[in-house]
Amino acid sequence: MKKNCNKPYNVNHRLYICLTILFTITLFISLCMSGDNWYQNIHDILNNLSYGCIASVVVAWLIDCANVNNQNKKSAAIYNLVFEDLKGNLVCFIGAWATVCYQSFNKFDYHREKHTWIEWYDIFNENYEKMEDNEEKCKIIEDVSNKLQLSIKSFKASYHELMSEQFLLATNELISLDLRYTLRSMEQEFAFLDYQLHVEDSDKIKLLNIVCKNIEFYINQWDDIKHFNSVSFSPQKFYLAEKGIG
Repeated sequence: MKKNCNKPYNVNHRLYICLTILFTITLFISLCMSGDNWYQNIHDILNNLSYGCIASVVVAWLIDCANVNNQNKKSAAIYNLVFEDLKGNLVCFIGAWATVCYQSFNKFDYHREKHTWIEWYDIFNENYEKMEDNEEKCKIIEDVSNKLQLSIKSFKASYHELMSEQFLLATNELISLDLRYTLRSMEQEFAFLDYQLHVEDSDKIKLLNIVCKNIEFYINQWDDIKHFNSVSFSPQKFYLAEKGIG
């Protein structure tokens, strides 16, 4: 998965380039100087100084590149560790719609089809609206509620655990204000959905329409996982499809 703040540490290439150019110009000036007097002494000083400075700049540049690369690898490892559970629980939610379609409307050959998660939700919604038996509709909604409960509660738990690690987030610069707002908005959507799924007289389909569209929007705001909205996958094969396997 891609890191939200891709390579947060950067080498100041402009500084090293400017220093290299400066000392190269100095070297060129020294080479243009001629004479047997004090010009020769200045020439030797500038010449030796320029060679030494250019070599020092190149060595420092290479060391800085290596250090920055290691810092970025460490930052990426920490980031993936911190956000792994949160993203995994979100995948459980968006992947549930393919599973629901396959298991609830098994007269269709859905196990061979590939769709994005919001397309799977639209397929579920379309089939649900075509159903005429209210008792069957209630069973479908109950089944959907049961499937969503675990991912919703797990996402909320992961979110609150993540937000409790403020020192880790701050010291490693793992979360921006925009990402903090996006995660908070997602948590509020899931909290509202969790509550409404337990209310008997609520219009759960209308509620799901709103929440899914909002979740699609918030996923698109998180650079690290915005590709989730465009992954086409078969039921229970989201991770394989994301890696280009399934």
